[in-house]
Amino acid sequence: MAPMLVRPDNYEKLRRWLKHMLAHTMPEVEAGSEVDPVQVLDGFAKKAPAKARVGLALAVGDTVEMTNDWASARVALVDRELREAELPTLSEVRVTFSKAVSRVLRRGSIRNEAEYFLVRSAAEIPGELRSTLLALTEAYEA
Repeated sequence: MAPMLVRPDNYEKLRRWLKHMLAHTMPEVEAGSEVDPVQVLDGFAKKAPAKARVGLALAVGDTVEMTNDWASARVALVDRELREAELPTLSEVRVTFSKAVSRVLRRGSIRNEAEYFLVRSAAEIPGELRSTLLALTEAYEA
């Protein structure tokens, strides 16, 4: 299972998430302009929905990387905003789009203690991958 997939059923929610996050990560980009990533995705979505989903996954991953050095207080503030907007929190999306967690999920096993703690932390956040992550940690513990 690859968590970085954007499916037709979660595309719109992640699109709205990206739109919200752009105000925090790229405030200089004017919404609706020709360089607005959401505007570009909307153009793709009309002609090639599959390409739009791939593009959205890349944009969300890039956005998550832009937040890697944020203080926990800032993440908590943005998480609250996103929750109030009924969108996935930054913390949830960080787990889902984490490259390290993605590698463990693709492999289907945890190789070492560092991966174990990463996956265990990821499993503490509610989401669609939680049961899979918990199963991986339990297998490693055994």
